[in-house]
Parts: sequence; C-alpha cells; structure tokens
Amino acid sequence: MKKVYSKITRERKRQFQTETAIFMDCEGKKVVIKRAIHREGEVHIAKMLEYYAQTNAVVKSNIASCKEVSNGVAFDYIEGISIYELILKALEAGDKHAVLHILKLYLEVFEKVHVETIPFKVEDGFIDFFGNFLLADELPASRMVNIDLSFDNIVQKENGKMVIIDYEWICDFLVPLGFVKYRALNALLVKHHNLVMTLFDKAEVYQIFGITVEEQQIYASMEQAFLAKVLGVNSANALNLYKKNVIDIQGLIDNVEDYLQVFYDTGNGFNAEQSETHAYKGKDKEIILSIDLNKIDGLRLLRIDPANKASLIEIEYIEIRDALETVFNLESSSYLLTNGTKVEGTLWAFDTEDPQIIIDLGDATVTRLELKMRIISSDLSVIKPYINSLRNSNEKYAEICMRQQKIIDQQDQQLRHFGKLLSIDRVVTSCYRRLKERGKR
Repeated sequence: MKKVYSKITRERKRQFQTETAIFMDCEGKKVVIKRAIHREGEVHIAKMLEYYAQTNAVVKSNIASCKEVSNGVAFDYIEGISIYELILKALEAGDKHAVLHILKLYLEVFEKVHVETIPFKVEDGFIDFFGNFLLADELPASRMVNIDLSFDNIVQKENGKMVIIDYEWICDFLVPLGFVKYRALNALLVKHHNLVMTLFDKAEVYQIFGITVEEQQIYASMEQAFLAKVLGVNSANALNLYKKNVIDIQGLIDNVEDYLQVFYDTGNGFNAEQSETHAYKGKDKEIILSIDLNKIDGLRLLRIDPANKASLIEIEYIEIRDALETVFNLESSSYLLTNGTKVEGTLWAFDTEDPQIIIDLGDATVTRLELKMRIISSDLSVIKPYINSLRNSNEKYAEICMRQQKIIDQQDQQLRHFGKLLSIDRVVTSCYRRLKERGKR
C-alpha cells in the first residue's frame, strides 16, 4: 500500500504524539491508520478500540469502524463532506436557517452516541486530567466520552448518513456532555468569529446547545487545562499555541506574513519554548538559514514547519551536518516524516494548515542545520491543481497496479494450465513406457 497523506503531532507530550496516515492500495481503496509515535502512547491509541466496541453496539451506522493492526489502529476511510464544511458554506451564503438545520443534525448524532447519561460528579480521573472545577452535580454526563466530537470529525456521506470519522480523545471517567458541545462550538467561533456574528450573537450560539454563561467560563478553563495536559506547557502558553494554529488556518484567507519555524526536541516533546521563527524575506519569499546546533544539548528530533499555512514550496535543500559531512537530508526517507508531498524536482505541496518535516536524529551528533526554500504560493486556487495532479497520479498508480496484477494473474493461470499439461504428459509417458515394457515380454 502507498502512503498518500500523513499528519504528525510532535508538538504534544510524548504519550500523546501520533501519526495519522492515509494509505491506498492497488485498487484505489483507502484506509486510515493512526499510530503512536512512542511506546508510551500505545495506551492512548488503545482507548479508541475500547470506545469503538462500546459505541458501535449503540450506533453501528454512525461510527467509522476501527480495528487493531500491527502498527496501530485502522479506520475505514469515509468519503463525504464534514459538518464543519456544511456550516461554513451556510455561513458564507448568509443562510441562518441552514446553519440551524446543520447544528440540529450534529445534535442528533451527539444524542445517539450519548443515549445513557447520569448526573455529573467529580471523580479522581477528572481531577487528574482537568483539575478540580466546581460544576453543578445535575449536569448530564457520561463515561467513555469522546471529547473531540467536533464538527470536522463528523462526515455526511453521499447517501445522507452522518459518520463519526475520528475519536482519538477518550475520557474513561465522568465528563459533562456540555463540555464536548462547547469545544465544537468554540473551535468554530475561534476560527470564524466574525462570520458567525453576521448571523448570530454569541449568547444565541451557546443557547442553541443549552450552555449557560457560567458553564462557558468553566468549560473555557477546562479547555486550557486539556491543552496544557496534551502539550506539556502551562495553560496560558497552551492556549496561545492553540490560537496560533487557528490563526494559521485563517491566514489562508487573511494573507498574514509567511514564516518558518524550527522546533527542537530534547526529550520533552516539541514546544514553543524550544523553537525559533524566521520570516520569509522580500518579494521572492525566500529563506536561507544556517543554524548552529551545538548550542542545543540532547537534541533527539528536529521539526521544520516550512510555512505557517498550506503552501506550495520550492525546497532547494535541507541538510543536517556533523563535523565531517551531511548526515541527514530530504532523501533520508528512513529518518524523515512529513505531511507534504513531493510534486517533482524540488517542488513540494503541503495542503494542511500545519506543514511539518520531522527528522529523527537518533544518537547522531549533529552540528549544523542548513536550508534554503522559497514559497511559490499560499493561494489555494494555485495549490489545488497540484494536489489534484497528485491525486490523478495516485489514481494512475492504482490503475497501473491493477493492470500489473491482471497480467500476473493471467501468467499464473497460464502456468497452472502448463503445469496440468506437464502432469498429463508425465502420466502418458509413464503409461507408454509400461506398455512398451509389457510388449517386450
């Protein structure tokens, strides 16, 4: 199978770092595999299997199937349009009725998943994960809750069915269900606040999901605690990192300054405190860097975010050197993870809001990072033809594989037929010899 997409979350603490990859076989069938980057993350991945087994018994048609594979968990690849995309289209069209209808569809899926609820009470697991918050005991709550049931994690298939496609963040203790709804709404508001406010006021948005002002404040604090738990930094920094990612998405529209970031992992995962930012200069949007790595003790992994948004980038070179020679470069595929795709030559396409190139340095002693790259375009209308071209290439690859497999099958059939003829020939020859021997007698 060929890997056609990859998203890596190295900015998290080690036990939460994952790779989500899409693979395609010779027939064009796709499968999503999510794996832990480190052994300590296997428990995090395993919770998805437990959640699927429990939820599938209730809403079989509304959740993407999940099974254990040797390197993680595999999901069905679901074709369709996400609730997030449906909401965004309705907002851009100024259709408030359509937005309300889509939110109702979301709530229908939400209620199917959470059929059984009990009054919330603070448990040890909740305190360990979020901290001790004063919440009303009568709030509807549940265990084994997917707190990332966001608008972009539910897809509407062509037949109209809604399917939950990702359920990575599972809490196996009591969680107020309003927090899950809050996270979905808040993500939309942070990304598209002005657009939402053209049709709704803020109070109205939360009232749709039955979330009070007091609950909003508590859920906001829980969200900061969650981000701090995952990213391994204090809650204020965690929220800033979260906002940075959101701003980068909006940057596709707002045309903010383009910049590159380099992150250094010395054993505590990637974080903003161990990183540096470099802006692309001039009309050509080019960066040439030479960074001394001797200053960083215990460097294990290096992450280069070549841009702060989806971009088409010419990467002339990325080289990591020791005292004598180049140790790693873009061709060091066994040491390198990226969510970009090489188009041709030095041209790379990153169709994600968080482009990443990660190099595992292992035990190597490195002294210098050198790179040169240039942003060709961050305009989606320019990038999409390249992505479509890559998609067509993948389809052609699948077609070639199918043809090759057909030829192999035909050859195999011919060989089997030839084998049968040989067997018949041996039998006939044996009979002839026996008859000949009898004739001599």
